[in-house]
This record gives sequence, structure tokens and C-alpha cells, in this order.
Amino acid sequence: MPQTLSTIRRLCRGALVVAGWALAPACAADLPPVYINNLAPFAYEDHGVMKGVIYDLVNEIARRAGAGASVNPLPFKRITAHLSDHPDALAVVWRQPENDSRYTWIVKLLDERMMLVARRDSQVDISSVAAARHLRAGVVLGSPADVIAHRLGFEHIEAVSTAESNALKLAAGHIDVWLAVPGVVDYGQRRIGADPSAVRYGAQIEPVSMYLACAQHCDKVEAARLRAIVDAMARDGSYAAILRRYNY
Repeated sequence: MPQTLSTIRRLCRGALVVAGWALAPACAADLPPVYINNLAPFAYEDHGVMKGVIYDLVNEIARRAGAGASVNPLPFKRITAHLSDHPDALAVVWRQPENDSRYTWIVKLLDERMMLVARRDSQVDISSVAAARHLRAGVVLGSPADVIAHRLGFEHIEAVSTAESNALKLAAGHIDVWLAVPGVVDYGQRRIGADPSAVRYGAQIEPVSMYLACAQHCDKVEAARLRAIVDAMARDGSYAAILRRYNY
């Protein structure tokens, strides 16, 4: 999608930041920090190469917007804090009741399902939230699972910084249940060298979705342009191709 020089300059002035990309070097000095979560399969490093379903999606959005691409990953909690400090930024954010009024939700990028997960050889009941609420529950700190676990009244929440830590704790019996989306569970298992089939899924807690978002008062013209780019990717099949690359 060709862009005029004036459009690209306006993009620089707006200091747009999208999770997984920064603008071209000519305007990089004017940008606030780039926010992206460092959690596989969304964005992660593999043998020195940055990849991930969200990384690839947003990288393509950036290319079509006439922008360069780079990744500066942060944990969930730090992303939330930095977004509060930089109202001109964009990021990829999970949309939940707790943050629904904080941002302008530009476009949905990915749907997932928050699930209860246990070891396949365990006897714990994960058939419902009510049955699992008293179990030792593992979450990633600041993640949607962390927020949901507190909202639903889980009694023993153990928060760690990575999905791999939860995979290890579950395998060792240090937690009873892991609250996570299937994509994160699968990659967490693989990254510790475990068979993904070593876990079993119980009840779906709730659907969750990841959005390209900005502050409430961000540039609505640029937000509409980014939304149009995603629509074009959906029409030409490139969006679906990226999802298939990561088994979505």
C-alpha cells in the first residue's frame, strides 16, 4: 500500500508505536518506547531471530504503513505501567473488563481461550472454576490469567515471570493448575523439553482477545488507517497465512 511523504511524516509526528515495530530511522528519535510482550507464541527469540504470531502480524502492518520494524519486549506489568506514562503510544493489549475503558481498541488481532490446565497424570478436578478455585494456581505475573484468577477468587495464586516457569512448576507438582491459553501452554511445554500432551485441559474460563490499542485520546485518523491495513491483510489472505504459520 503506497504512502505519500506527507502521510509518513504525519505518522512520525504522531509518534505511533505498535507492539513489535518502531517507525523508520528518520523518525525513530521522536518515538516513545516500543511495547510488546515477550511471551511465546506471540513474540519470542528463536536462535537469535525474533518471531511470533503477533510479531509477524504487526511487522506486516508496519511494512504496509511505510514504517520500519524492531522489537523491544517487556513483561506484562511493565507494559501496563509504560502505557500509562506514554499516552501517545500504541501496543498490543489483551482486552478485559478491568482495562476496557482505558484504551481505544483499534482492531482485534487474535482470539484465544483462557483454560484450566493440569498434568495429565494428576487427579485434580479442573472441570470448573468452582472445583479448581482452592487449588494452587499458576499464572504469569500481570497477564490476563493473573487478572482473571484474582477476579474469580482463586485462593492460592502463584505468579511467575514466564510461561516456562509455570510449565516446570506444573511438571514438578509445585502447582496444581495452570491458568493459560493453549498457545502459551503448548510453547511453554516445548521450551522446557516436555511433550505438550503431558498436560490435560479442563474447563474454559472465558474467551480473551488481543487488540492493537492506543490511549483514549490517540490520533483517530492514524488509528483508522491502521485498521484499514488490517482489513486489507484479511482480504488478501496474508493475515490468515501468518496465523496458520503458528497453528492458529
